[in-house]
Amino acid sequence: MKTLDRYLLREALGLFAGGLAVLVLLFLAGAVYEVLAPLVAKGADPYTLLLYLLYRTPEALVRGAPVATSSPSSSSSPAWPRTRSSRPSWP
Repeated sequence: MKTLDRYLLREALGLFAGGLAVLVLLFLAGAVYEVLAPLVAKGADPYTLLLYLLYRTPEALVRGAPVATSSPSSSSSPAWPRTRSSRPSWP
C-alpha cells in the first residue's frame, strides 16, 4: 500500500468513525426519548434500561453507516477555495 493511500485511508476512516459515533448517539438519544422516558417514570430497573440501549445499538449502527459514509467526503473539502491574497479580487 502506498503512502498516499494510507494517508487518505487514515483521514477518511477517522471522519467516518466520528460521523458514525455522532449518528449512533443521536439514534440512541431518540430511543431514550421515545421508549425509555416513560419506563423511567414508571420506575424501571436501570440494568434493564442499559440492556435495552445495548440491544438497540446494532440497529443504530446499521441505520447510521450509510449516512456516515458521506461524512468524510463532505467534511474533507473546504467550503471556499483559498486564495493567495487577503483582499477580495473584485474592485
